Amino acid sequence: MKNEKKDNLIQILLRATLPISSPSLAKMLGVSERTVRNYINQINQGGDFCITASKNGYTIARAAEEKPEPAAPASSYMEKRTYCLLSKLLASDGPVSVFDVAEELVVSESTVMNTVVPAAKKTIASFRLKIESKNYNLFLVGDERDKRKLIGSIVSEHTYGYFTSMETLEQMFPGLDIKRIWKQLYDIFHDSNLFFNNYALNNVLVHIMVLMIRLGSEDALNSYPSLQHIQELLSQFEEKKQIVRLADTISDLFARVFGRTVPQGDYEQILVFIALSLDHRVHQIIIELVEEEFLQNILNLMETMSQRYNLPSFDREFLMQFSLHMYQAYHRCQFHMSYPNPIMGQIKTEYALIYDMAVWLAHAFSDIYRVELNEDEIGFIAFHIGGFLENSKKISSNITCIILGENYHSFMRKTADDIKARFASDIFILDIMSVDQYSILQPSCDLLIATLPTSITHPHKVTVNPIITKQNYLAIWDEIENIQKQRNLNNTREFLQRLLWNELYFRNVSLDTPEDYIRYLGEACLKRHYIHPDFINDVLLRESVSSTAFTDYLAVPHPMRQYAQRSFICILHNDVPIPWGNKHVHFVLMIGISEKDMRLFPDAFELIVDRFCSTEKVLEILNTETFDQFRRILLQ
Repeated sequence: MKNEKKDNLIQILLRATLPISSPSLAKMLGVSERTVRNYINQINQGGDFCITASKNGYTIARAAEEKPEPAAPASSYMEKRTYCLLSKLLASDGPVSVFDVAEELVVSESTVMNTVVPAAKKTIASFRLKIESKNYNLFLVGDERDKRKLIGSIVSEHTYGYFTSMETLEQMFPGLDIKRIWKQLYDIFHDSNLFFNNYALNNVLVHIMVLMIRLGSEDALNSYPSLQHIQELLSQFEEKKQIVRLADTISDLFARVFGRTVPQGDYEQILVFIALSLDHRVHQIIIELVEEEFLQNILNLMETMSQRYNLPSFDREFLMQFSLHMYQAYHRCQFHMSYPNPIMGQIKTEYALIYDMAVWLAHAFSDIYRVELNEDEIGFIAFHIGGFLENSKKISSNITCIILGENYHSFMRKTADDIKARFASDIFILDIMSVDQYSILQPSCDLLIATLPTSITHPHKVTVNPIITKQNYLAIWDEIENIQKQRNLNNTREFLQRLLWNELYFRNVSLDTPEDYIRYLGEACLKRHYIHPDFINDVLLRESVSSTAFTDYLAVPHPMRQYAQRSFICILHNDVPIPWGNKHVHFVLMIGISEKDMRLFPDAFELIVDRFCSTEKVLEILNTETFDQFRRILLQ
């Protein structure tokens, strides 16, 4: 917990644009000011960062020699020495001596047993692995498949530091020539005449490297997917011969490196890794590969999701590619495989609404096919949906426009026709005027386009050349988007204003678990007739699929399917942080939306999460004490 708090302090200061005071940091971290000062001293002594104090508060700078910060917030929930222990356990055929670990880490045996081992146990718990000790010897106990997943997770998430996958493996297994084996594998894949996108190639290389390393330690799988299922899977690929040839070549490489053959079960794992990593781009191949019923189910789910979240219609190109992705995800679940998603946390925080759509879709998919899609898979679904929505932004504006210029009866008419042709579905041209005429009449419009410099002021004015250039068109488009964003923001604020009620605002409630808090807030809403009784269980269902703690300060529990009787936001503000998933939050905002208001939910949800991503805005909200103060800052 202590190291987690220090990491959070570093990230708060790195994201801040202004100095932050000691009391504010204490409130954000849920510790005393004295503890904040102790953390700052420890961070400065570490040498990686330099935190300086002024009368306005603390600021941070990286040390000159510090390596670049990763794109996602640093979340070193375990010290490097803990991963050193895990590496030794994974690389060893037998027990690992506590004394050897203590000597390598330059710490006492009691530190290993009382600090490093408990931290390691916490990390591996989600992999269904255990660390057992006997006579000062440590044993990693669990299924071989889960041990491989642990290695893959460490490698893919770069938790050893800011390394590549290959460098992380070198750190974990210094006795192997990882770089040479990786290069040989890469060349084998490159020469296979099979197509893999860059991310899939990196992941399949990691999987196969992990498999080879574990087999090199004589750790074969003790359970395998059904051979019949694998053959059925391969039979659907036109590239079956190339897949088998590639697997054979990898097996030959293993025999040369380790001096023995790949066990049959692990060979079949290699076949599955390759088959489920191929990238298909031709519609006909996708249609032949994916069963018609499966394809139709995906199309139905996407249509339902589009209606639920008021999304634009998904085009055929996207639906074909996404159906293939879900088909491969389904088979990965069948074979108990998953690609680690190193940017899942970033997607969840920065694109909370998209992630929530992905949670809905994953749960609906799981209901049909009785498989469980984990958070990594949900993150990939969000990545696909977000990419489509980013590429298909449409402005449904009816934005009114006036064009200013001279000689407007002839030359200006041509300019207006060009603008109208380019933005026909986005703006409505009210008139073409001279500057003098506009100054006298002062007509109202959303957008003013001037073809000459003018001192006329307007909140949305674009000056263009008489003969419009590409840059001019881009400037007009940017301003159209700005107008639409401002409209959406105003509409969203009005909607949120209707959802906030003093009777649903609570301060400093102390309970044990997220479920307890959800039930507490749900009962308050039920008592005031905002929801039906089934609503609470539906919120708990959504929470069980993936934590709704979207930022370090905010959890937003909400239902998977149920609608509220009337829309609301139930607010809990605690001064002491609440453990919620892998985060500690100060605010819990339970949201319920009526069916008629559902179209307004996406923008409202994004605005709420966005407020809690800004360090300065979080500080303002944390310092509120009453409902009116909270509402004012949220809607500001």
